[in-house]
Amino acid sequence: MTYTDGSMSKDRARELAHEWVDRRIQKPTKAYARSQMRWLMTQLSNRCVEESLRLGEDEDELNLRLEKAHEILYGIWYSAAPRYAKDFSITDNKELSPDEKDKIEKASHLVWERCDVRHAFLVGTKSHQFPDINKSALIEAAADYLAKPYLMHPVFDWIFLDMSISFKILSYGEHLKQNWLPGKRDCVGIHDRYTASNGNLSEMTRVSWDDVFEQSSPWIFGTLAFALGEMVASMQTKLPTMSYWVSRIYFLFFIYMVVTRSCRLIWAGWRKLRGFVDPVAHAFELWEEMYKVWKLLEGPVVNPANVREAMVESKGKGVVWDNAAWSIIDRVVATDAAVWVVRPTT
Repeated sequence: MTYTDGSMSKDRARELAHEWVDRRIQKPTKAYARSQMRWLMTQLSNRCVEESLRLGEDEDELNLRLEKAHEILYGIWYSAAPRYAKDFSITDNKELSPDEKDKIEKASHLVWERCDVRHAFLVGTKSHQFPDINKSALIEAAADYLAKPYLMHPVFDWIFLDMSISFKILSYGEHLKQNWLPGKRDCVGIHDRYTASNGNLSEMTRVSWDDVFEQSSPWIFGTLAFALGEMVASMQTKLPTMSYWVSRIYFLFFIYMVVTRSCRLIWAGWRKLRGFVDPVAHAFELWEEMYKVWKLLEGPVVNPANVREAMVESKGKGVVWDNAAWSIIDRVVATDAAVWVVRPTT
C-alpha cells in the first residue's frame, strides 16, 4: 500500500525490498546451498526499509537506498574475491567446465571467509589461506558503510574489521620476509630467495651450502693463501725472513678473526643487558602482537572490549592500525562492550 503523500506502508516497503533482493541477488543453483551474499543483502535491505519508513520516503527513494547498500556489499565482495570470479562475465563465450562453474558460483555467493594468517605467513603468497585483498576497494567500501549509520550491522562490522586486520598482518608479514629476514639481498635490497620461493618461510631460511661457501670463501681462501705462503717460504732456505713475516701475518689474521667475532658477541650481550632491543627481533615481535588481535576476532562470539584493548597495547609497541579499524571497533564497543555476535543468527 502507498499513501497519498507517496510514502509506503510497512508491508509494501518489505515487499518491494524482498522483490529487489530476488531480482538482484541470484539464489544458489544447488539445493540446500547457502548464499552469504544473499543473507547479507537481506540484512541491509531490512535496514533500508526501516530508514525509509522512518523518513516517510517513497518507493523510488527506497530503491536508491537499496542500490547504495548493494554497492557497498559488492565493494566488500570485490575487495577479497578471487580473480577468476572478478574477471568472469556472463557475456563471455568461453566454455567452462563443471568444476570451473562451481568455483565461480561459490565465489559469487561468498563475501568473506576468514583465513589462517599464520599459515599464510609460513607458506607464502601461494598458500590457499592467502586472500588477494584489494586495500583501496576495501577502504572505499568501509568509508561508504560508515557514512550510513542506519546500515550498521554486527556481522558487517566484523567483516570489515577482520578484513582490515587480516590485510594488515598479511602485508606486514610479506614485508618482514622481504626486508627484515636475515640473508642475501638482491639488487634492490629484497631477500634473494623471496621471489623464487613466493615468500615460503622454510625455503627462505633453509641452509644453502652454496651461500655459505660464497660468504666464507674470502676467509677460507685468505687463510689458505697465508698458510701456503708460509709453507712455500719455509721451504726456501734462502728466504728465512719471508717465512718469518708470513707466519706472523697469518697469526695476526687469525687473531683478528677471533677478536672480531668475540667483540660482536660481547657487544650483543651488553646491548641485551642494557635493555636495547634487536631491531630484527622487534620487527618479528610486532607480527606476533598483530596476531594476538587477529586471534581475538575469532567468532562466533567476540568480546569487543578485549579486541580494542589488544589493539591499544599493540599500538603502544609500534603497530599502526587503519583509521577505519579504530572507527569500527569504537562503535562496536559503544554499542555493547561485552558481546559481539559475528556470525549469522538466522
